[in-house]
Amino acid sequence: MLTLFDAPKFEHQDFCRQLTAETKLEEFVPGRGVVVRWERVRRANHWIDALYNAAAAGYFAERGC
Repeated sequence: MLTLFDAPKFEHQDFCRQLTAETKLEEFVPGRGVVVRWERVRRANHWIDALYNAAAAGYFAERGC
């Protein structure tokens, strides 16, 4: 579960735009099968990495790893 911080609406909108700044594309390549790649839709996407790293850290901290 993810709880967003208390902030003005425009900050949450910016956060959501950054989380959707990349699109997952799957294409069939002969000899390789289905290949997955990510296409950048918008340049501002640093929150994606920050959120992923924070979620991973929280997961491991909760389990005492």
